[in-house]
Amino acid sequence: DEQVVATLWEEIQGSTRCWTKTTLNSIDSIGDSQSLAQVTTNHGERVEAAVLVGADGGNSWIRQNLGIARMGTEYD
Repeated sequence: DEQVVATLWEEIQGSTRCWTKTTLNSIDSIGDSQSLAQVTTNHGERVEAAVLVGADGGNSWIRQNLGIARMGTEYD
């Protein structure tokens, strides 16, 4: 729903960095308790974050590289 996306986008402006159509080259857990994610984009930018949201679909590269099991069921 375009209105939901527009509202969410408006709310996160100024407090959150958001990339679209960006490829990640690497992802690592860092910090004393490995509570931060560090990613490197295809443009060479390195970013550290306490929260990383990857909306990259059912075959998520992010989920696979962090070793997170896929939850849910297959559907047609």
